[in-house]
Amino acid sequence: MPSYSGPSASVQVAQQQGDLPAGYSRVLAALSAATTQYYLPANIPLQQALLYFEQQSGRRTGNVLRQVLLYQPFLLAQCEVRYMDRKLMINKVEKYAYHVLNVDRSGLIHWEQHAARPMDTRLILREPETEAAFGEPDAGLLDKKRMTSLEKEVVDYIYKTAFMVLPVHDKLKIYGQPGMTFADFQAQVHATARQLRDQEIDKTTQRYAQQFDKLADRYTDLQRELEAQQAELQGLGRETLATLGEAAVGLFQGRTQYTISRVTRVQRFREQAQQNISDTSAELREVQQEMSKLQQMFEQEIDRLNQQWAQVAADYREERVTPLKKDIHIELFGIGWKPIYYVIHQGGAEILPAWQGQLTAQVDYNRQGYQAGQGMPGQLPPGMQSYAPPQLPPPQAPGYGNPSFSRACNSSPMCRRRPRQ
Repeated sequence: MPSYSGPSASVQVAQQQGDLPAGYSRVLAALSAATTQYYLPANIPLQQALLYFEQQSGRRTGNVLRQVLLYQPFLLAQCEVRYMDRKLMINKVEKYAYHVLNVDRSGLIHWEQHAARPMDTRLILREPETEAAFGEPDAGLLDKKRMTSLEKEVVDYIYKTAFMVLPVHDKLKIYGQPGMTFADFQAQVHATARQLRDQEIDKTTQRYAQQFDKLADRYTDLQRELEAQQAELQGLGRETLATLGEAAVGLFQGRTQYTISRVTRVQRFREQAQQNISDTSAELREVQQEMSKLQQMFEQEIDRLNQQWAQVAADYREERVTPLKKDIHIELFGIGWKPIYYVIHQGGAEILPAWQGQLTAQVDYNRQGYQAGQGMPGQLPPGMQSYAPPQLPPPQAPGYGNPSFSRACNSSPMCRRRPRQ
């Protein structure tokens, strides 16, 4: 919706010269043939302009007695700027426009105060739309030398102040593009870092899985050996009982030497079996300790990889891209004519906008994400540094029995074969 401050204020009838406000004439001032003129289109219908005015002012205009299309002169400058960077694969054209309403023969123009939305040149007219009245151009607009100087000045201003800030991740070789939001850049860095992290986790998991498989096989063999030794010990226990029974009978029959020798041999075998069981049990405990130690080492390695790639993802920088002077081209430069309605109604007279595309503040160049912008040399646009660095998901506590650990661990023998505590 157009703004109605400034030139849209009420015009008193006493200021009129005939049916026109002061400073306007139906005869266009004589201009040099070399002066380029641009007529902005009257793209706001009169009824819509009246409705907007009534809504904003709270006043009703009543019947319109007379209306005239006026053209207000101003300095129109619009430039195309090409940003190129082969390393960042950037080839982007941005436009910058300035509408200066008061141009004297001399004096400094603060271009940043006159920034406007760039226009589609196809919509600009070379002639006024209908019979209209024209404002008197400022002296500076009619001064060829002054206009030539301002044309060079606006190019110099853009060369010194225009820039494009893009996020860059050197390690991952990911470069932000014009129009890309920081969230999109962050998501791309995040996804790439996570993919590389998962690849390292897969390799680490496979390496530890081989070691764990060896320990698991050894543990299984020792368990079988222990079961066999325990069975042997049970057999020797039964044999000992039988031998003691035979010894008791032998004492009555006079075979003392043979009986004592056999009892001693069986007892020695039983003691050896008990020692074997003790040794095997100790080996099993050692294997269990090795498996626990390996488990701990694996978890520490996974945690290290998570932290390492989280730091990698956060290690980005911002690259400031500036244009070469030869890549700044004047697209429009000359006298612009902005259409406005002069409306006489029962309650007085009003000047209302007829063109939608009001002057905008420089902040319009500081769009969301990473875009071209302008500012003082060596100064980034406001808010450009306010983004948090990208972060990978927090490291998950690994565990062979934890299904959420990682897709690599879920399919690993290390997950499947962990002895239950």
